[in-house]
Formats: sequence, C-alpha cells, structure tokens
Amino acid sequence: MRWGSGNLETTLRRVCEKAVNPGVKLPSDLDLTPPVGGRNSRIAVIRDRTRPGVPAMLRLHTLGKLGFEGEGSTTLSSRRKELVLLAYLARRSPRPLTRAEAAALLWQDRDEHRSRQSVRQALLELRRLVGTGLMVESEQVWLVEQAVELDATVFEREVAAGRFEAAVVYWKGDFLPGVEEIAGEELRTWLESQREALRRRLRQALAQLAADARHRGAWQEGVGWAERWISALPLDQEAHLHLLRLLDLDGRTAEALSRYAGFRAQLRAADIEPSSELEQLGEVLERSTGSAPHPHTSSAALFTPHLIGRGPALGELVAAWQSVTEGGSCVVIVEGELGIGKTRLCQEFLQWLERRSGRQLRLRAYSREGAAPAEYGVLAQIAAGLAPATGLAGASASALAVLGKIAPAVRERFPALPESASGSVAEGFREAVAAVAEEEATLLFIDDLPQADSASRQGVLSLIERPPPGLLLIATARTGDAVVFTHLTGNTLSLNPYGGN
Repeated sequence: MRWGSGNLETTLRRVCEKAVNPGVKLPSDLDLTPPVGGRNSRIAVIRDRTRPGVPAMLRLHTLGKLGFEGEGSTTLSSRRKELVLLAYLARRSPRPLTRAEAAALLWQDRDEHRSRQSVRQALLELRRLVGTGLMVESEQVWLVEQAVELDATVFEREVAAGRFEAAVVYWKGDFLPGVEEIAGEELRTWLESQREALRRRLRQALAQLAADARHRGAWQEGVGWAERWISALPLDQEAHLHLLRLLDLDGRTAEALSRYAGFRAQLRAADIEPSSELEQLGEVLERSTGSAPHPHTSSAALFTPHLIGRGPALGELVAAWQSVTEGGSCVVIVEGELGIGKTRLCQEFLQWLERRSGRQLRLRAYSREGAAPAEYGVLAQIAAGLAPATGLAGASASALAVLGKIAPAVRERFPALPESASGSVAEGFREAVAAVAEEEATLLFIDDLPQADSASRQGVLSLIERPPPGLLLIATARTGDAVVFTHLTGNTLSLNPYGGN
C-alpha cells in the first residue's frame, strides 16, 4: 500500500480495524501516520496520542524464569521460542536481526522453507503481544528501544548506578534458564556469554554489599549477603571467602571452619582446586579454634564489653588490614578526645590480629609526654622490633648503618656495617620498613604520635606520605593534634562518645 494524502488516515483506520477485529472501532486518540522511511514503507506506526512516545508497560522476565506480561495481556510462558527470540531482540535493541539469523537461532533443525515459516509465525505472535514496538520488514526485524522492559537490563542498570541492593532484587536465577535444549549452536554461545556477563555484575553487587557491611562492623548483615551470593553461585570461591571471614569476625569461628571443610569437599567433588587464599584462610581458622573463643554477639560487634559501640571502628581496621594482606598499603589516624578509648581500640585490634597468626609482623611504639622525649625515641623502638625481621636484610647497607646508630640491635645483627653512614635517618627508616613489609605484612602502631620527638615525627611522616605495599600504619592522636598528619592521608577514624563513630 502506498502512502497518499487527503483521507489517508481514514482509509488506514478502516484497514487496521478490519485487521484487528472486524466490527471493532479503534480509539479516536490513536495517531495513524506513516513511519520514518518514506512513502513506500509497508509498516504503519500506531502512536498513542495520550502518551506520546511512551508505550504501554510490557515486561519480559528472563532471570530465573521466562515469562511475558503487559497491560491487559496474559503471561505467555508456554511459547518458549517466541519469548527467547523476543529476549534476543531486546538485548540487541535497536539493532536489526535478519529472518535467516532468527531461523538459525531457534529453528536450525528445519529446512529453509519450514524454518522461515516458523519465524514468520513467531513474529506474528510477538507482534500481537508487543504491537508497534516490534518492527517487521520483509527481511529483517528489530525491537524499538524501551518497547519492552527486560529484567536483565534493569538489573545491569542498577548495578552500573551503584544501587546494589535494588539490583539484587531482580536476580531470581540464571539468564534464560533451560533454553539450551531448544537453542542452536549460535544461540548457545550467545547464552553463555550473556550469563557470564550477568554473573559478573551479580558478583560485583554482592561483593560490594558484603564489604560495606564488614566495613561498618555489621558482621551478620554481611553474612546474609555472602549467603545470598553462595545461593546464586554455589562454587564461587570469592563468595565463600567473604562468608568465612564474616563468620569469624562475628565470633563464629567454629562454624566458619565447618563451612570451610564442607566447601572444600564440594570443590574436590567438582574436581576444582581450592585457591591458595582459601587454603590460607582455612589454616588461620584452624589455628583460631585452638585459642580462646570469641564472645558471640548478635550485633555489629564487639570483641570485649569495654568496646560497646565500637564495632564499625573495629570493622574499619579489619578492612584496612585485609587490604594490606592483599598487597596494598594503608595509614589510619585514630583521633578522639583524651580518655575516649583510642588506645584501647587499637590494642583490641592487635589482640584480634595476634589470634590469627599467619605471616605478619606487629610492632608497637609509645610516645612519652611530660619530660622532653628522647631524640628518635619512637623510631628506635620500631627499629629494635625490625632487627630480627627476615626482610630487613633486603635494605641497603647505608640504610641499615643509619638505623644502627639509633638501634644497637640492628648493628648486632649486621656487624659488618660501615661505622660511618650517610643519608637521613627518616629515609633509612622508610627503606628498612619497606624491605620488611615486602617480605611479610607489617603493622606499625604508634600511640600518641603528635607527642613524639620531632625527629621521629619526620621519620613517620615519610611513611605516611609514601606508605610501602604490605604496611598498615595506625597512629592515635587527640582531636586537634592530628591535623598535621590527617591532611596527608584520607584515612581518619574519629571516635565520638559511645554510640557514634
């Protein structure tokens, strides 16, 4: 039919009324106009004048189930091939698909004539459901953008926007479950790539939700997200790592060890090697169960009754240590008023860390108030602790010679060091710490850093400005005194009276 002028709309309305259902009048608010494409186009576009450019809400469910629903329509779950074709078109919208390509996707087992006939019948069925959102030409077909709301696409959009909790609501299971049995080779390949991309998004969302809960000290909430992750992806080792760590933090170390043993058996049955990280965590859990049990708590947390309300703060320190054990570095300044519990918080964290054993070095130094502190007093305490560390041998002779001036233990270990040493103590100190941290994760805790002697402060500042990989530096400071250090690092943990951090 050629598009003309004059009474075109009246003529087209009569044709459409007969095509829809003889005797049924189309609403007067429907706009029947030729589409973009010229006078010879064979497609009429019917637009709703009451909602220009906005189609009726049509939804296609593809995550965990397959179904279609729309205004005034019944779900269409029995016509699987038609809905799979619609999902394929929706994922590539608005790019067109040829009829031959559609036939190869789902009707590859039929001859050319029968497969094209099947495609034609499927498009008629979909056209009935989707209306003008489905554009059909003689040799190709495409879906207008946003003509159908696809749950997989909404899920991806929520993850991309950082709305992780909203995103996981859409996840009911894998994309187009069970479709392999009716799919051709090309469709099966496409299915696997789509599924893996969506699983990556799910991992991203649940990992962030679990990590956020851990950082806030909301261990049980984090356990919930990790359990949900495992339910969706049962053999995902990262999900189990999150779960085991959170159970351990929540004082459920025995349960974590039991879950570890069960998961390891699952991996063996599936002929999958457990990661080195999972094995190491298992060893830590085994050692931890031999020590005093953590008191169980149903809230975010606390390791001792004296630290009620400090769960989120402890969570921040635990998260910082985790990033260090994974090859990062971190500096945390814990600030608060006198007597608020800064030192107690850090000591509790150190005790928690000691129970986990593993390859780590923990050093403490205390500044002295009142009388003028000894020059290099804090650095000397730390250097003495570094002296037996295996990694210290990796520092240069000049750096060790400088340290030997303030810490005799260093010179005792390396007696061949030159008597005279060039270079600053601050730089020699930083090099020594970096060499040790390269060998094993290292924690330096300095209490009341602003009260340290000026020479020690300069040495510590060299670490704050350029912390080497493998180092977690925690220092306490009174509110107001920490400003000279906090402007160099974004990691400031401010302690308020119990109930808020």
